[in-house]
Formats: sequence, C-alpha cells, structure tokens
Amino acid sequence: MLSAEEFVKFSVLREVRKTLAAEDAVPVYAVMTNKQLAEIVQTQVSDRQGLSAISGLGEARVEKYGDRILQVMNLAEGDQGEAAGRPV
Repeated sequence: MLSAEEFVKFSVLREVRKTLAAEDAVPVYAVMTNKQLAEIVQTQVSDRQGLSAISGLGEARVEKYGDRILQVMNLAEGDQGEAAGRPV
C-alpha cells in the first residue's frame, strides 16, 4: 500500500504515462503497468539501473520511457509535493 506521499508521486507518474502512451498511440499498460509504477515509487528508483530492476521493464522500455519517468522521480525528490503542479 502506498503512503500519501508515495501516492502523489504515483499519480504524477500515471499522468506522465498517459501522455507517453498518447504520443506513441499505445495503451497505457504498454508503457508501464500500475504495479510497475507503484514499485518505482516504493523503491524510490532514481536511475536507469533501478528501472531495469523493476519486474517486466526490459531494456527497450527503459530506453524509451526511462528518462521521462526518472525526471518525475528526481523532481519529486527535490520538491516534495510540488512536482504534481509542474509540467514534465
């Protein structure tokens, strides 16, 4: 279960995932699943190596989407809660 702080990050990641899916014209789960996003937040992933350790995230998806996901995670770590209001 996600804490309140983790849920904020999770929600921002879901919005980014929605944008990425729309850009690629694929379903959101083809980018990353809710379970993967939750694991990213819970394990506080901060680099590509951390993303690669998430079950089901292969090299191709880390290469394609990793920078945007890490941008959100790093912004969230730096701004604690303000990330939701900023464009990514």
